[in-house]
Amino acid sequence: MEQKGRKKDKTETAFDRLDAIIQASRVMPTIILFDAVWHLTFAWLEQVSKDACAYLKSTYFDQMKRASLQGQFWCGEPVWNSNSCWFAGFWAGVTGTYPGSGSGTQPLESFHAYWQDAVRSSVRSDPRAIFARMEKLFHDDWAKKFEWEESRVFQTWPQYPAQELLNGQALRTAGRSPAVDFYTERGRKLCGQCNHYKMYWRTDATTTDASGKDGTTVFYVMRCSKVGDVLPAQATITKETAERVVGLIAKDGAALKNQLLQAGILKSENGQESLELPALQFYLNKHCCVMKGHLPDSCWPRLRRRLQTAFPSVVCTCLEFLLHGDCEHVAFIKALEGEGNVDLRNIPVVRTAGRKRKADNADIAPEAKSSKQKRRSHK
Repeated sequence: MEQKGRKKDKTETAFDRLDAIIQASRVMPTIILFDAVWHLTFAWLEQVSKDACAYLKSTYFDQMKRASLQGQFWCGEPVWNSNSCWFAGFWAGVTGTYPGSGSGTQPLESFHAYWQDAVRSSVRSDPRAIFARMEKLFHDDWAKKFEWEESRVFQTWPQYPAQELLNGQALRTAGRSPAVDFYTERGRKLCGQCNHYKMYWRTDATTTDASGKDGTTVFYVMRCSKVGDVLPAQATITKETAERVVGLIAKDGAALKNQLLQAGILKSENGQESLELPALQFYLNKHCCVMKGHLPDSCWPRLRRRLQTAFPSVVCTCLEFLLHGDCEHVAFIKALEGEGNVDLRNIPVVRTAGRKRKADNADIAPEAKSSKQKRRSHK
């Protein structure tokens, strides 16, 4: 007798959905977007499992007063409750964290792994040699590597973009596009669109600190991960998509609720409101937004801690920026606007260690190769 297949477990499906919501909501750009997502999620989870819903609320979440949150970072008017919103420690949106800290609390071992690896290999036979080995590393390696004698300002974000982000082959393999690809494909396609969309949006009306130049924020919307067979640099961004992404970041209160409805993230039927996860992932996980101007200058915690004055900042909503304070999108926009010191027309390819290198001209950006060939033809 043929054995029937195992019946699909509804609890397992619900767990997968909940896990996807956690991953998606973790990088929401603003706390009011995070609150909106979890307001809808808790309403759904209450129907699935009251115990699971109560556990999440009591263990990971707090319903914080809006006034209390505004003391740390920008918090607009929440969609459903004007006085408070849901907050969790795992939220790492760009308006509520330092770049490079989006990975959360790092274990103590990660800070000591470097010197432990350097010492362990040479002192296995004699543990007492660890002191001599560390003293040698202190004078010969660490002093030079960390430039202790140089006059430098410690920062929580990189001063220069990583080479892998500029033209790394590993990014293409992972379904991302390095800055060189964005720059090469920056021109308009036959449809009249290009791989980024630039928008100006007045944001001082929804913030308490109008210390930006004139209250205007410049947004650059682009794709940050592969969709189907189309890499981010090859994708085209429509005006409608850009306006929805920017609206989700810049709006609050009733205006944000309308934006959620228009984007298809919020679904309302027969008086019941629900979260459409695919739409949320498409607009806020598959797309990213580079921002400069009033919003990042006045709302980013980098300057809210002690400076109390605006400091020009270029930030991005993508996961890479949240984790490392650096991303391919910021590098591309700076090169596009002539603000960075990196020339994306001639950047060598950074390949994974162990792979054979191709011909020399394969390591040059396509735009640089075409100009090089033209010069040869003129000769």
